[in-house]
Amino acid sequence: SIKTQFDFAQAFGSQPLPAGPRVVVITNAGGPGIMAADAIERLDLTFAKLSDPTCSALASKLPAAANVHNPIDVLGDALADRYEFALQTALDDPGVDTILILLTPQAMTETTATAEAIGRVAKKKPGKPILACFMGGAHVAEATQVLARAHIPQYDSPEAAVATIKAMTDYVLWRGR
Repeated sequence: SIKTQFDFAQAFGSQPLPAGPRVVVITNAGGPGIMAADAIERLDLTFAKLSDPTCSALASKLPAAANVHNPIDVLGDALADRYEFALQTALDDPGVDTILILLTPQAMTETTATAEAIGRVAKKKPGKPILACFMGGAHVAEATQVLARAHIPQYDSPEAAVATIKAMTDYVLWRGR
């Protein structure tokens, strides 16, 4: 579909190509994280296994209830700094090729500040593709504009984002052949 082509163009035009199929999901809500995990499995991508040092680093700063394995669940009360820390830490893991950041607006969520933080990290660490899926329509409209200015592709569903990651990964494999 035209929407799918646009989804792909957004990422190919703004992000580096992934080195491989290993994807990490960072989320503040369980449901979307599971949707992304299912799509990753269905499309034959790999759910990245985070290294012990990465898990330890995440555990040292995230709340005890947070999941420090993949998907990294920063919990519903996550502010922008928690997303920023999780993203920086995941990008530093050599076993991670692509990062998908999911955000569902909840009472505490700093949608715009989180988008700004993602843009800052992406600028500092430009080697790996970062895709975002901020769900919530009007509640995330300002944040999605911030993401666009930072050249971070934004998707309205985890499945659309994962399909794009699959297209990028397939392209890298095809080019390698």
